[in-house]
Parts: sequence; C-alpha cells; structure tokens
Amino acid sequence: DFWQMLAVLLFNTLPETVVFLGFSWVDTMVIEQKYGFNRSTVKTFVIDQVRGFIIEIVLGVILMGLLAWLHISMGDWVILLFTGVVFALTLGISFLYGPVFSRLGNKFVPLEEGELKDKLMALLTKHGYQVKAIEVMDASRRTTKLNAYFTGFGKLKTIVLFDNLVNAMSPDEICAVFAHELGHGLHKDTLKLQLLNVVSNLMLATAAWALVSPTGFYEAFGFNEINYG
Repeated sequence: DFWQMLAVLLFNTLPETVVFLGFSWVDTMVIEQKYGFNRSTVKTFVIDQVRGFIIEIVLGVILMGLLAWLHISMGDWVILLFTGVVFALTLGISFLYGPVFSRLGNKFVPLEEGELKDKLMALLTKHGYQVKAIEVMDASRRTTKLNAYFTGFGKLKTIVLFDNLVNAMSPDEICAVFAHELGHGLHKDTLKLQLLNVVSNLMLATAAWALVSPTGFYEAFGFNEINYG
C-alpha cells in the first residue's frame, strides 16, 4: 500500500511541478532578469527547484502516510482529528523553516556589532520583543531585492536581513524596512493566519468525512472500501 500511495503522490505531483516550473522560470529567469532583480544562475535555479520538489514529496509522503494509518486504525471520524495533525505539522514546518529549511540553500552569518544592531535591538526592546539572534542571509546570490523577515516563535525568534539590504541602506532605512515585519508581529498577523488555516482545513476535512462516510459514494465507482493505493 505504501508504494502504491507513493506512486499516486508522484503522478499527482509531477504534472503540477512541471507546469509550475515553467511559470517559475519565466518569473525568475525572464521577468526578474529583464528588470535587474535576478542573480540566479541556471544551475542555482535548477538546484532550488529539485530541492523544493524533494521536500514536497517527503512531506507529502509523511502526511498521506499518517492520514492513511490513522484512518485505517481509527475509522472515518479520524479525518476530522487529522485537521489537528495538519495544524501541528504546519506549525512544525513554520518553526523549522528558519533553523532548517531556509539554510538548505542559503548561508547565514551573525550581524556584526555596531550601529545597525544597536538600533534594531532598541526598536525591539521598545516594543517588548526578544529575539534569539539577528542574522544576515546571502540573498544576493539569487536576487537584488532588499528585504528582511522574522522566523521562529517566542524567544526563539530570529531576525533575518538580506545582505543586499545591509549593503545598500543606512541603519535608519533598514530599521524602517524591518519595522514593517515587526508590525506583523505586534498585530499577531501570523497567528491570525494560522487560525484561518485551521478553519480552512477543518472545512476540507469535514467535506472529506462527509464523502467517505457513506459507502454509496465509493461503491458507485466500483470500490468496496477506501483504497489509498
């Protein structure tokens, strides 16, 4: 059953990946190249896409395998419980993005001591925020865009600055850019988004439960039971 499920996942994911790859190529290697944003080489682009595909397959296998195991072991009602599992997995991925996933294709170094770090820490202290670290990412390998973001939760939050941003702007300008990201934290936008995701997943799980619970649905297609293969 596992290998059948993996085959189904691959045959569903591959066409989507091929289509997405075309759009991604045009977006990065054509449009962003035209306007001077792209610094990715063909090699970097391909590696990024392959890495993303592998991560998607691994997470998909884990998720589908867990759903199949829970469903077979505990029955139809567990599909609703699976909403909680998906939510926990989503939080886990969000938590691991900074320390794990974002480091698969990028290098990070601590922000050196000086005026910029002092001003960022003062901005955080003023609003009652604590962070684990302030780091600089080698975004210039792929783009000329200037950006910054938060990653992690609670006291494990990390500030990430694009090296482009650090090299192109003054400390005051960088603080202004970062204040936008800090605003998301102060307004708890990430938490609100996660709660909306829970509602969305619960609706999808309820719809799935309503479809698989009555046997007539899959019997109409010639199946005697739910078959994950």
